Amino acid sequence: MNKKVKSILGSILVIGVAAAMLTVGTQSYFSDIETGTGSIEAGELDLTLNGRNGEVVQVVKITDMKPCYWFEVEKKLRIKGGNPADLWLHLYGFECSGGKLTEPEKAEQQELYNEEEKCDIHKYIAYDLKVGWDKNGNGEVDKDEWELIISPWNEIKLAYLECIWIPLAFDVPSGVTVYVIQSFHMQAEVTNWAQKDTCVFNEEFLAQQVEASDPENAMKYWGNESQLLLENKDSQWNIIWGNGRYGVLFFNNSGPKFYYQFKAQGLNPDTDYSLIYYADPWPGNNPGAFIGEFTTDASGNIALTAGSVDLNMDLTDAKIWLVLSDDYDPITCSMTNWQPDEYLFEHHLISYDDTDV
Repeated sequence: MNKKVKSILGSILVIGVAAAMLTVGTQSYFSDIETGTGSIEAGELDLTLNGRNGEVVQVVKITDMKPCYWFEVEKKLRIKGGNPADLWLHLYGFECSGGKLTEPEKAEQQELYNEEEKCDIHKYIAYDLKVGWDKNGNGEVDKDEWELIISPWNEIKLAYLECIWIPLAFDVPSGVTVYVIQSFHMQAEVTNWAQKDTCVFNEEFLAQQVEASDPENAMKYWGNESQLLLENKDSQWNIIWGNGRYGVLFFNNSGPKFYYQFKAQGLNPDTDYSLIYYADPWPGNNPGAFIGEFTTDASGNIALTAGSVDLNMDLTDAKIWLVLSDDYDPITCSMTNWQPDEYLFEHHLISYDDTDV
């Protein structure tokens, strides 16, 4: 072996020893290990209704409803468990019956309804709703801490809200009492056919975590929403109450877009309808606007449907109609035919502030 090879081998040996010593040096350090345990406990979210928990409570009992009478029912909700929650109300399971058949009721049904029993009083009972709770912590619910959820002005009938989740309050702290006040009032147009008729239904109150999604089929909450009843009208423009033909529109009062939810019942089956802003005079394109189109199912109903449209204008005392799509041109926003018996018309005029025009 020559000297050059010996020199290389010697260098490799020295580097290897030095690397080994370096490795020993870097792995020699003080150490200590402490062991702990982990624990996860789910939070609590519990709701009481009128101070009761886990049991069915009768919260509405009206025994002497008559035309023009107004009954107000108050109930109290409280969240337990230390966590805030969103609160919702669900009305469902309506069952109406004729009850005891009185002599004047029998006579009227024979004359007007060919002896058929008419027992749909929930379509003639208007419903409104307000909610209040102590938001500023002063120990009482001040006037500005009440929120009108469904206005009596809109004449929304009890039957029209079946199976819709209605928002009551959001981000409500635990331990705070939420007051829910419902009003029920029968239309003045109701006559003897309704004597002793009954209607039973269920009320379901939901408290859910604030981060949770809205319940299915929920009435949307935009913070500035309104409701509008659409009804069929006679030749004198009087509303035809209670015949099962109606529409309900939930919408925002202001915003960059007109957000809405719409449902309807009692229309022609399997038919296309258009929701429009009709602006006088005829044919309604002054300027008018097309809002949305819907198709009824085999029973003539439109399920609760959400949508939005950029109107690019404010609405002031506007007429909102539901018309046959075949009778309307959405491009020119014009009526092309007139069949009022097939349409639904607004209960009252509405306004909307388009915030980006």
